[in-house]
Amino acid sequence: MARFTKTEKKLLKCINDERLLHSLAGIRQAMENIWKPEIRIIKDFTDHGENHCIQLTEFVSQLLDMGKTCLTSKEMYLLLASIYLHDIGMQCDVVIHKEILEVAQKLGAGLHLAFVANSASTYTLEEQKAIRNNHHYLSAAWIDVANRSGDTMLGPAAKEIPIDLVDDIIDICLHHTKLPITDCSKLSKYDPNIRKQLLASLLRFSDELDHACSIKAA
Repeated sequence: MARFTKTEKKLLKCINDERLLHSLAGIRQAMENIWKPEIRIIKDFTDHGENHCIQLTEFVSQLLDMGKTCLTSKEMYLLLASIYLHDIGMQCDVVIHKEILEVAQKLGAGLHLAFVANSASTYTLEEQKAIRNNHHYLSAAWIDVANRSGDTMLGPAAKEIPIDLVDDIIDICLHHTKLPITDCSKLSKYDPNIRKQLLASLLRFSDELDHACSIKAA
């Protein structure tokens, strides 16, 4: 079962729906499994697994406190779910998971190489770079495919995401880097009380803060 930090537990107090709490526990555990240290598609690159997600929750907590910003139960669920899932595309074995690759390409990913790796640890430098540069598309595609099919390491947890919140998580993860944040809808299509662009902005800013700290520490 997922192990939440003190800060994560603080943020989880904003969520008053047991179904959402159960879903988040599954998503966090799936993230841990996807980022097991023995599996690394992209080599010699800053860690983007559990420790990175924990750091993002710290930054998010500080930003919310500084701005005296209150999130609704669904908004906090979406933000935490997106923190756990936004970088999983870096761990996507596109040779095996061809449907994820195809969905990512439809979303706009520039993944037009003939990927030939015969295992997750043998991607060429060019292939690794392509996956890293397009990981936001792959993350979004993986969530979509896993939610619809129940397959892959993310499948069981993705099936537990409420149907009216899946597209929001996909959009927030898709816009956490590179794409203009203004392209992300300001509000959820299904619930106008959910400030989707705000959540994407919080994730993006926290992510950039962590990257800046990593560079400074190097």
